[in-house]
Amino acid sequence: MNSTNNRKKIISIITFFIFAILFSICAYNLKISSASIECCHHECNLTDPKKCVGNTVYECQLDCDADLYQDWCEVEDCSATGQTCVDGVCVSSSLTCSDNTSYNACSINTGAPWYCNSSGSLVENCGTCGCAGSWVCGPSNTFCCDNQCNSSCSPSGCTVAYDPDCACQDNNSCCGIGCNNANDNDCPLADNIDPFVSSFTALNNVNDVDIGWNVSDSGGSHLDRIEIWRATDNGGIPVAWAEVG
Repeated sequence: MNSTNNRKKIISIITFFIFAILFSICAYNLKISSASIECCHHECNLTDPKKCVGNTVYECQLDCDADLYQDWCEVEDCSATGQTCVDGVCVSSSLTCSDNTSYNACSINTGAPWYCNSSGSLVENCGTCGCAGSWVCGPSNTFCCDNQCNSSCSPSGCTVAYDPDCACQDNNSCCGIGCNNANDNDCPLADNIDPFVSSFTALNNVNDVDIGWNVSDSGGSHLDRIEIWRATDNGGIPVAWAEVG
């Protein structure tokens, strides 16, 4: 009798463990399935119109990859037939902008940063087409900035990161527009002290005049040059001043 009861207990225990294992496996698979559902989603609607990505046509489809979701799928490479992708359709590359640049291409005739878009308009697009010469692509990746210290913030919309003239910034070797040494250490100190002429002589010889001088400057901006001017004497009044060169 005891032997029979023991066998029943052992069978019950084994049954319980088998049930527990099966329940755990089901719960794990349900968790994985839920995670899979949560991580994926449709990229587009099947009613969405075709679109261009570069020179390739993409269409919203249900079966272009392994999952069961709607994705943007590549359907046609317009370059393979010498055409251009415009609004989701391959069209003849004979379509051009006003400077004869093909649609969706950087302008060769007008030059960087101009780009012929799918509407047939030339627009600035330095992010795609770059800039001419030493100019650099501006903050919005459309227009270019001259990136030179030339007393001109060019064009409007550039910042000091793309053109040192556009703001007061220390240690960039450029005194920005409207800046001074107080807010931009690249600007010279103000010099309000006139040069000082300590001596000036003019010795009249037979055929010429020997002129000598001693001039100094302590204002900080240094002496740039010395100019000698002369005038005709008209009754003690100098007239017709002209530089002696």
